[in-house]
Amino acid sequence: MATTEIGLVELRDRLSVQFMGGLGASSVVLYALAGRRLRVLFASHRDSDRAEQFEAIAALTRGVALSTGDFRASAGRSGRTHRDRYTAPVRTHLGRPDSALFDQLEHRVALPVEVSNQVVGVIAVAGGAEAIDAIESTYSTQTQSAEWATSLSRRRAVFGPTWNNEAMSELAAALTAAVSRDDMAAEVLDVGLDAVGAPAGSFMMMARPGVYELVQSRNIDRRLVDRWGEFTEVPGRDPFSDAIDEQRALFFPTVEALIDRYPHLWEDVAGTGHSSWAVIPFNSRPAGPIGAIGLIYETAQQFDRRQRIAMRSVSHLAATAALRIESQSANEATLASMTDQLLGMNDIASDIDHVNTSGYYRAAGEHSIAGGDWFDVIDDPTDSGRTYVVLGDVADHGPGAVGTMVAVRAWIQSAVHDGNEPAEIADKVSRLIYSYRYPITTAVIARLDPAERTVVWSCAGHPPPLFADDDDITLIGPADGPPLGAWREPAYTQTTTTIEKPISIVLYSDGLLQRYASDLEAGFDALRSTVRRLNDHQFSAHDLVTRLSTPEAFSDDDVAVLVVHFTSKPAARA
Repeated sequence: MATTEIGLVELRDRLSVQFMGGLGASSVVLYALAGRRLRVLFASHRDSDRAEQFEAIAALTRGVALSTGDFRASAGRSGRTHRDRYTAPVRTHLGRPDSALFDQLEHRVALPVEVSNQVVGVIAVAGGAEAIDAIESTYSTQTQSAEWATSLSRRRAVFGPTWNNEAMSELAAALTAAVSRDDMAAEVLDVGLDAVGAPAGSFMMMARPGVYELVQSRNIDRRLVDRWGEFTEVPGRDPFSDAIDEQRALFFPTVEALIDRYPHLWEDVAGTGHSSWAVIPFNSRPAGPIGAIGLIYETAQQFDRRQRIAMRSVSHLAATAALRIESQSANEATLASMTDQLLGMNDIASDIDHVNTSGYYRAAGEHSIAGGDWFDVIDDPTDSGRTYVVLGDVADHGPGAVGTMVAVRAWIQSAVHDGNEPAEIADKVSRLIYSYRYPITTAVIARLDPAERTVVWSCAGHPPPLFADDDDITLIGPADGPPLGAWREPAYTQTTTTIEKPISIVLYSDGLLQRYASDLEAGFDALRSTVRRLNDHQFSAHDLVTRLSTPEAFSDDDVAVLVVHFTSKPAARA
């Protein structure tokens, strides 16, 4: 790639000799500063697999943004040398899809390239500690030759897109919308095979550690699909196991090349009309691949460098989608587990000594799992005939609200087990929220005593509870105090209500009446009217949510409802 100064190929060779040959580095990459990004111009790696993977990633990205905390961006912004050491995350955690580029825990250093005191590029070098020590101590931006540095911004990379641009762009867009393994496999096989010119292929992903499943395939004999539907990774037995174990792509340009390595696969190959095979693993964990793409050709392939880079580009897009889908699935599973365990009962009634309870929770929006609203039913350990019911609302959304909800719920449970009155519980929990600087939380804390036929309750900035008997439906208010955590030294009060006849009590968060946010009185009227129509002392929390709340797809607030029915008048304590 000749220029009037020094071509990039020649420059790559020169820097490779300087850093890799002379100082023992394992890779060197040159970036040009283009606006607010560093654009890769060339890369040189000792390991050919790593070099091809890097080029595939570079062809798919817009470079390194200077706004990030990346060591290369730091050198580009400051004009000073920046060094770091790549440290792999814990094996069970997800990592970057391109983490395999740095999976040897190498030291790395970014060296700014300056012309007339202006940074025009960055050289990133990776290697062992001794090599990087030597490079860092001897490198000077002023020693860089202006004959090549002055024109960095105008240089074109020595590599670029090596695939069908239209098909690869279509694949990238489709994978962005994928929400499951099946979605991802379908797009890779429907679009990705076209991008690399393969008429047949398969998509494997880890089902559990050491075991892989065939998610989908295209144009493969049913006999082989059944045989390899799920398999245990056994190095030396098949191309998928070896590609995953060795963490590198395997290419077999001829039937002989495949059978020489795996003679026992002859029966799988015979009569299929297939001539060439490739297996490309993909990573979303530094611990190793989580899957692989198999590519099958009916005509012999040479698998030249450009074709291999195209395959790695498809693999990287699959890895990026896998990382996103795995992360989303893990988050949803965690939040779902928290919802099941902490909220305890979505419309599952319990019968506690003549008190029937029914709770229902729904997170904000159809794609959320948990938020800051919750309810609880807690037996009073100091008196087996009494129980506490609580409903609260953290003034926040998302994972942060879940964390606060967990803490507040645990504090209330602890205070109940210490034998505190509702107002005392509110005082204690409010001071804890204030001290730990958690978001303020509204709540209703009530103690039900069927034997004494009383309800003792305290309200902390929460919508008023509703009491409904056969004759009247009343919203008891106003709130007795500010939200929990609003004051350093709160002083909550409590109210005692005597129960003379069967009664229903409704505790709810403001999300139940979200559609009436502009006119709360209208919302309260709607709540009273709905309870009046349902009031047989058997309606559930879910009944109220389905009739009053904003549809889930359009809701931006959590909804929590707890319904309590006093169904009879037990005898008083002796």
